[in-house]
Amino acid sequence: MKLIKIARAYLLQRKLSNRERNLLIFLGFTIIWWILFGFVIPNQINRILLLKNEKSIYEENMSRIKLMIKDEEDIHKELESLQAEKAILANKVFLNLDQSKVVEILSDILNEENVEIQDIIFSEPSQENIEELIVNKTGISIPYKGSYQGVLEILKSISTYPKKILVDSLIMDKDDNGLLSGTISLSLYNLSNVNQDVDEVDNLELSISNKSNPFESFQDYIEEDYKQTEEVYSEQIPQYTEEGTKLDNENKDEFNRILLEDFENGNFNFIPSSEHVKGNAVISNNSKSKNNSLRVEYDILAIEEENKAFIDLSDKKILIKYPPDSIGLWVNSYSYSPIKIGIRLKGQNNEEIDITLSKGISWIGWSYVKSQLPLDIDLYPLLIDKIYVELAYNREDYGVLIFDKLEANYPKDSNSSNEFYMFHIVEEGETLDNISLKYYNTTNKKNLIIKHNELKSEDIRPGKILIIPK
Repeated sequence: MKLIKIARAYLLQRKLSNRERNLLIFLGFTIIWWILFGFVIPNQINRILLLKNEKSIYEENMSRIKLMIKDEEDIHKELESLQAEKAILANKVFLNLDQSKVVEILSDILNEENVEIQDIIFSEPSQENIEELIVNKTGISIPYKGSYQGVLEILKSISTYPKKILVDSLIMDKDDNGLLSGTISLSLYNLSNVNQDVDEVDNLELSISNKSNPFESFQDYIEEDYKQTEEVYSEQIPQYTEEGTKLDNENKDEFNRILLEDFENGNFNFIPSSEHVKGNAVISNNSKSKNNSLRVEYDILAIEEENKAFIDLSDKKILIKYPPDSIGLWVNSYSYSPIKIGIRLKGQNNEEIDITLSKGISWIGWSYVKSQLPLDIDLYPLLIDKIYVELAYNREDYGVLIFDKLEANYPKDSNSSNEFYMFHIVEEGETLDNISLKYYNTTNKKNLIIKHNELKSEDIRPGKILIIPK
């Protein structure tokens, strides 16, 4: 112990040389590196490997979750489609039918003063297979006597009745007084025996919303509020303002929307494609924007080669000079319907191009429908000639639609200034006051026309092309 104390005292009194100091520093670094590589770094490497394995597991679980979510979204879409088909079917067929109901229906249909209905004879109820359904069938025989025109009116009433009534046979004979007599045989079908199956479809949505959560078995699963999740999901769906502007997450529209027609005023002619297409087009106060919109009433029996009802826009001279990203229209529907909505365009050689905006009505309320126009630049400019509704062959339907805000949507990056212009060819005798009044309903805008056309005076020659800012 005495020697150690002497050595320690010697070392404290003795000054270290540079070589000894360097060796001591090197020894310190060696000890630190040995600790790092021996204990710290291997543990970190193992930790990183574990985290990578966990990441791989989480990514695999996320992929499975996304697939399950997509499957559920597909189920909801299919459910909506089934519900729309059910609504259309319910409008076309009888769901419940008894003799008293049949008599009530026939009293409306057979109410023709030139025809005498002598009796209504019911046959035994039966069932018939229609594809995979077994439906109830009610057969009816109706002896009659009356004029030829009266019988035609009855047949027309049967064919245009909203519910399906099948004419099985028609027997005609002519008496000495020129009156027809015979028997009309009808078949009425109803779905009362399949109502239970339809109700099961209605309950599908309830069973989906109340099912057990498929994600709760995962480790570290955190239960989220379902309503809050719905709100987050809804934010990812494109939204539109009341003016028809599409919003993204930053409330910015990705299109420059050119308003082609707002249906605020003017006369819009309803043009049927055949005598079996009926309806009307009038201005309505139920609008998506501003004050007015266009109400279209249609009643179509689709038995001709073309079964369309046209709304004439030709006098509006709506010209599209370059293909937009899409063309869109706001449509308000009051019921589901198989009716198609489209636009008829005309080229400079009067060639007709029909563009379908919506293949059927699958919504109630306002919805924005749109479609692409032809991309072949050689077809342009195109004139918007008509809006039309169309029904597939051998179908019948009637209803009311409201149209508002027909727009052409161009990508925002195609208009760096975000300004819009028209052109005007000066005619003989026109002045800047006339032109300003025509486009702006005031003469105070003529200075704006002078500025954009770099005019030195108000004198303008016929044939000059002027830029008209919108």
